[in-house]
Amino acid sequence: MSGWELFFHQGVQAFRHFTGREVDAPALRSALLDLHREAVEG
Repeated sequence: MSGWELFFHQGVQAFRHFTGREVDAPALRSALLDLHREAVEG
């Protein structure tokens, strides 16, 4: 597991723990990766 994946899963779990709300992890991952691509490609 990459550092990014570990950080991502920790963040999802922390959000769930502190808010009591579920996260659509696949949708969040996709959105974050899209934002990263946009930032890198300009």
